[in-house]
Formats: sequence, C-alpha cells, structure tokens
Amino acid sequence: MNTKLVSYFLIFIMVASGIVFIGASSNNENDNNGVTAPQQQHETEGFFNINGKVIYKPFDDITDAMNLTPAGVAAVRFVSEDKATGTLLESIVAVNLTSPFDTYYPGLTVKRVYSATYPTGEVLLMHYLRPKGVTISWTDEHIYDGYMVLNRTAPAGYTVMGDPTLFSNSYPTILGTLDVIENGGLTASEQYAMILELRNELVEHTSTSSITMILTHPNATLSVDYWANQTVTEREAIYLNPSDELSDTLHKYGNAAIEDDNFTTYLVTDVETEFGKVIKVTIAGPDPNKILNEPLI
Repeated sequence: MNTKLVSYFLIFIMVASGIVFIGASSNNENDNNGVTAPQQQHETEGFFNINGKVIYKPFDDITDAMNLTPAGVAAVRFVSEDKATGTLLESIVAVNLTSPFDTYYPGLTVKRVYSATYPTGEVLLMHYLRPKGVTISWTDEHIYDGYMVLNRTAPAGYTVMGDPTLFSNSYPTILGTLDVIENGGLTASEQYAMILELRNELVEHTSTSSITMILTHPNATLSVDYWANQTVTEREAIYLNPSDELSDTLHKYGNAAIEDDNFTTYLVTDVETEFGKVIKVTIAGPDPNKILNEPLI
C-alpha cells in the first residue's frame, strides 16, 4: 500500500472525496438569502449573527467532537492549528489541513477541523471559526429544533453555525448531529470507547496533540496522535486487536528503522489489556514529513 495513502491520506480521509475542492468555488454561490433580525450573541472575537439557536459546545480535542457525533462512523480526525503553532507541524497543519476550509467561510479563519466519515459516504465536518461570524450565503433554510439549517450549493451541503460550526453533505446527518447535541444518544465516543480508553492509558503525552485520528481498519482499530516542538515530531499509534499479518508488518517496520537515521525513536511494543492484544508504536524524528509519511498499516 502506498505510504502517503496510509499516512497523509488517512489524515485527509474524511475530506479527500472532493469537498475541499468544491469549497474553492464558494464565491460563486448565490447570494439571495440575507439574515433578518440577527440574533445578538456578542462575545469575544465576534458573534454569530443568525436567527435561532447557535451551537456552543466544548471543541478542544477529538473526544469533545466525538461526543457530538452520531455513532456509526468509520473514521474521525481532529486537527488543531492552535496546538501546532510554533512547532515543526505549524506550516503543514495550516497550509494543508485547516486553511483549505477557509473558502467555506469567506473572511473567517478555520482554526480547528474535525471530520467524520460514515461507511455509506456521509461526511460530517466541524469547524472552529475565528472571528465568529456568518459570512456565507445559502439557497434555502430550515428550522430544526430551533437551529437554522442552511442549504448551500458551493460547497454542496448543509451548515449550522456555532462553536463548532457544522457542515455535512447529508441532511439526515446534520439532523442526527443536532439530535445528539440537544437530546443525547449513541455517539462516536461510545462506539470507540475501548480505543479511547486505551489511548488515555497508553499515550504518554499530557498535552493535546496537533493531529488525532481514530479509525476502523480491517486489520485493527487504531488511534493515532501527532505532536511536535521546534526540533522533534512524534507519532504515537495504538492498535487494538491487530491481525497477525499487521503485527508482523509493524515489527518489520521497527526492525528496519534501526538503520534509519531519520528516526530518533522507533519503538514497537506488545501490550496485553483487558480489551485484548494491543500494539503501541512510538516514533520520533527531526523531519515532520518523514514522521507523517511513515506507514501506519
């Protein structure tokens, strides 16, 4: 399997279907719906001047986002430009993972991005916008449980404003997310409870990572975190119940890395847990691209 497909592509997996490129044409969207009687919710860094309710939920890490996500997802990822600032990952995150979504919201900056994909092709995005504001236009609107759901054509999909702002290519997915936000229900956090618990137990960093992924693969369920400072980039991956084939592959990667000066750390550790067999892989090195491009599978 191609290295970039396994590492970089997995980082983009929830947006690689073309949504980003559709978003690049957002300036062509019809501007026939203004905002009447804006809801005055003044806060620091602007406000969301929109009728109806505005989402205000914690959105600091992947767990916060998964708590808002209806269960059934195949993969999720959370990217924080804030956490990458001043590190070796700063330009990679800003240029490749957050700023492409700025076209969704003219004049605003996307600082954090969460993406979730469902096996049937639905995509749910959550964005942390600064300054807060409503700069988009839309072709139609619907009120659902007090929230204004905005129907957009470029990118094609549905938006609900707030912290975080929601976007999906699927109207039922947007409504299902609002149901979880308002009324609770089975979430992605509960779906991936075991790997999240293992991540909390086995990942040694106390700070929030710049990039986090949780996904189901045919050969394992895994969590992946990336950190960096000004000299070193690190990746920690947790594999729950890996297949024998994957286990052999991961150990081969570790053995091969012994001769590779690009890595300052490459540890492959087998762990027995209450949830079954786990492999933890910790790698680090001075070149962030080398760490990002190192195969996960």
